[in-house]
Amino acid sequence: MSTLEVKAIQAPSGFDLQMPAGAVLQVVNMTYSTTQSISSTSWVDTGLSLVITPKFASSKIRIDYQFYNFNIGSSNAGVSFRITRNGSSLHTPNAGYGDYSGASGGFHWGRTGIAIDSPSSTSALTYKIQARSYNTTAVTLNSSGEFEDVLILTEIAG
Repeated sequence: MSTLEVKAIQAPSGFDLQMPAGAVLQVVNMTYSTTQSISSTSWVDTGLSLVITPKFASSKIRIDYQFYNFNIGSSNAGVSFRITRNGSSLHTPNAGYGDYSGASGGFHWGRTGIAIDSPSSTSALTYKIQARSYNTTAVTLNSSGEFEDVLILTEIAG
């Protein structure tokens, strides 16, 4: 059996290296462990924010996020999360879709979200996760302060 070792693959001058659709081109990620209290009904940044520069305009960006835990201050309160790209919402949840509400207040295990974006760009893109309270009842993200919230961006060949 033969073994082929390479340090890099480069397309010939004047050509782009083509990857098959679905191939992972790059991954960037971050963690955030700061406790944050949100009582605004307007969208606020959560600290999960990343920049990615797609290699190809045909690429898709997969966005994965996780808030490990949060605390809802009282009953009939809740929290919504959304993803933005360069300040524009990719999806704004409404009641009953993409939201978390608690029939009773207190500690809750986390919330995860996944989305696929088709930005059609090779410019730097900033993705953020934002949150808002259902009402002015405080919601505390990473309420235990022990764990890290996570944001992962994956460029996938289109």
